[in-house]
Amino acid sequence: MELDLRRGDPERAAQTASRIPTESLSEKDGEQLRLLRSLLAAEQAIAGERYVEARDLYASVLNAPEPDAGLDLRGARYSYAVALQQTGASEEAAQQLDRVLSDPPSQEIARAAASLRYAIAERLVEQEETAAHRALAAAAARQL
Repeated sequence: MELDLRRGDPERAAQTASRIPTESLSEKDGEQLRLLRSLLAAEQAIAGERYVEARDLYASVLNAPEPDAGLDLRGARYSYAVALQQTGASEEAAQQLDRVLSDPPSQEIARAAASLRYAIAERLVEQEETAAHRALAAAAARQL
């Protein structure tokens, strides 16, 4: 079973994943399916601008004991950063964006991550102008 979120509709994929019985799956396959369901729910939440829910769901996937489960989660990490930023956790969002920028899944996400990283850094400087925040803003500007 393979669901490609880039070409499909996360809501439809979530409905399909929810109908797969877990009783007959191995423990590893069951864990993969649980992670996939959480990831799909997170995608639905962020699309619906339910950022707190999205943040918590992405965290549960990305902090799972074996979070990759055969899934490419680099795009999910970007979405997690967006949810963090939208819920006021700017510094944690910046850390996640740094991870995204170290190995971006696509040029499109790399550009979006760099732009968001810069906006967060600038906001941090505006809130509290410290040497550390200015250094973050300068580093973010270089990534643009």
